[in-house]
Amino acid sequence: MADVSETSLDALATRLDSLEAKLDRLTDALTAVTNFSGRAGLLADAAGDTAAWAWNEAEARGIDPIARGQDAIALAERLSEPEQMALVGKLLDRADLLHDTLDALDAVDASALQALVGAAPEVVAFANPATEALVEARAAGAAPVGPIGALFKLSDPDVQKAIGFSLAMAKSLGQRL
Repeated sequence: MADVSETSLDALATRLDSLEAKLDRLTDALTAVTNFSGRAGLLADAAGDTAAWAWNEAEARGIDPIARGQDAIALAERLSEPEQMALVGKLLDRADLLHDTLDALDAVDASALQALVGAAPEVVAFANPATEALVEARAAGAAPVGPIGALFKLSDPDVQKAIGFSLAMAKSLGQRL
C-alpha cells in the first residue's frame, strides 16, 4: 500500500507543480494587463493628440481631411474590383520592368523629352496620311507594274509627288548616315 500512496503523492506533486507554473504565467499575464490598463489613458491621449496634429497639418496645407478620406475610400473600392486587382497583380509581376522604365525616363534630358512630346503632333500629322495611303493601297490590291507601266504612272502628278518626296527623304537620310 505504501508504494501506491507514494506514487499517488508523486503524481499529485507533479500536478501541483504544473498548476503552480500555470498560476505563475497567469499572474505574469495579469500584471502585464494591469500595467497596460494603467497606461491606456496615456496611450489614448497620445493617439488623440497625434490625430489632432495630423488634421491641423492637413488643413494648414489646404487639404480637406474628410474629402481626402472619402476619395481614399472611393479609390479603395475601385482597387478592390477583380479587374483592378488583376491589373495591380500584373504591374507587380512586372515591377522590375517598370523600375527600369522609370530609371530610363529619369535619365532622359527633360528638354529633349519635351521637344519630342512637342513634336508629336507633327509626327502624327505626317504619319496619318502615310498610314492611310498604305491601308488604301493594300485594300486596292495593287497589281504588279512593269517598266513601261511605271513610265505611264510617272505622268500622274500624285505619283510624281510621292517619288519626289521619296528622293528628298533618301537624300536627307544619306546625309545623316
